[in-house]
This record gives sequence, structure tokens and C-alpha cells, in this order.
Amino acid sequence: MIRFALDFEREKLSTAYGLEMGLLLANDKNKAYVKVENGEIEGFLLVCPHHLYLNGKMIKASEIVVGKYDKEVYDVLLDHLCHQELFAYSKSQLPHFELASCQKEYVLYKNNLPLLNTYGISYEIDPDAMLECYGKYITHFNGYEVYDLKAYKEHLHYLKKMGKKIIIYRRNGFVKGYLAYRDMGDHLYCDEVIYQDSRGLLTMLRHLLNYHQKLKLTLSMKEHLDFLSKDLKYEIKEGYYGHINDYQMFNTLYQSSTKNVSEGLSLAKRPLYLKP
Repeated sequence: MIRFALDFEREKLSTAYGLEMGLLLANDKNKAYVKVENGEIEGFLLVCPHHLYLNGKMIKASEIVVGKYDKEVYDVLLDHLCHQELFAYSKSQLPHFELASCQKEYVLYKNNLPLLNTYGISYEIDPDAMLECYGKYITHFNGYEVYDLKAYKEHLHYLKKMGKKIIIYRRNGFVKGYLAYRDMGDHLYCDEVIYQDSRGLLTMLRHLLNYHQKLKLTLSMKEHLDFLSKDLKYEIKEGYYGHINDYQMFNTLYQSSTKNVSEGLSLAKRPLYLKP
């Protein structure tokens, strides 16, 4: 039997699948599709709805998070989405999904960065100013979440619950950048980096490397650190896979003749910024 998980089942799944899944299941907006046989959950996929600004228009979209893959659950879920939304994406390579984005992962050490005065760095959260900074940064991208203040505060709360710390860089009284990072023991890992100029980015990275030997940093394929050194290496990581749920509706909306995900996501000619 395929249905939405009941409250006690969501609690059971939260315990079984760890912190990140637990936080997603705690959000009532996220729908948990399960296959139950003889009282046991045999398949589990989670649908997390978002509002994305894609190719110059706001659309409804969903991220699919795989708990325990089951084809029957997936087929039901995808059929529902195809009747409700234009686009779906996932970190998992699901059937009929195509690679939508890749990312650069840099590994930085102290000697990779110039010595800088890190004045302006703080750990004091200012959601209003940070949201304004995010708004200025994100317009260089495509396929991004549009937040109001309430939703943005929920996002910051999610980052904290995930065990991430946030540093903010201010210059002349204005927030010019911030980043979220997690201490992985032998290195720091930064996967959300918002900045308005290279000075802000370098100041934040320098601050972290003042206290740690090694840092991993994830950036879009269009962002680069070549200005630091031409020899600086990075690894290309697969980001998200995407699925256009209704090509006829998609092409009508965007007045295009898109035949695949890559074409559909490149209409705006800007790098994709899909985040959970």
C-alpha cells in the first residue's frame, strides 16, 4: 500500500534516517511517501516543495530526497508531481532524471591565501541584513530559492540544527558576505558561501584558516579562485539531477522548444543555484 506516512511513522523514520532527514520530516510541508507491507515500511521517498526563480519566472518545484528507494513509490510520487509542478530535482540519480548541475570543490590551506586583516568578521546573526546580502548575490544565478524574511529565518534555523556555524562579514556597517561551515575534524567544510565581492570572500576564508589548517569550499562552476593562484586545483562534483515534469507546459511558459533538462535550465544563461 502506497500512501503518505502517518505521524508515528514520520517519527520512526526520523529516528532511523538521522538528523538531516529528521529535520526535513519535522517540517509538515514536506510529504513522505511510503509503501507499507505487513506493518513495515518497505519504501520511502520525501518530497520537499520549494518556490524557485527559474529562467526569470517563479515556479513551483520539489526536491525529492531518497530514504529507501522503491519503484512503485517513485512512480506514484512522480505522477503526482507531473500533475502539479513543472520541475523536480534530487541529489540522487533517479529514473528519467538528468544531470542538472555540477559544482567545484576546492581544498584550501593557509598558504593558499594572502595575509589579510579580518576586521569585520562576527558570529552575530542579522537575518534582515543577511537576506539583503543574499538577494544581491543570488541574482547572478538561476534556479534559486526566493525567501521572505520568515522563510529565510527558517533556513538559518535549519543550518544551525544541522550543526553548522555561520560567520558574517561587515564593511562600512553593511553585511557584504556570510558563509555556513561545519567542522569535520580534519577540515572545515563550507557549502553555503554568499558574498558581494572577492574581498569579502577572501576575508571570510582567511578568518577560518587562521584557526584551522584545511578548508573545503563548494562553489558553482562559474565561480573561481584563479585570482589566488593559477595552480589552485579543484574537483568537479555532481550536484543535482533534474526532471521537467511537463515539457509542453514548460515550453509554453518559457516560449521555448526545450527537449531536455540541460536546455531548459540554460535558457537564462546563468549558473544554476539549486540548494536543499
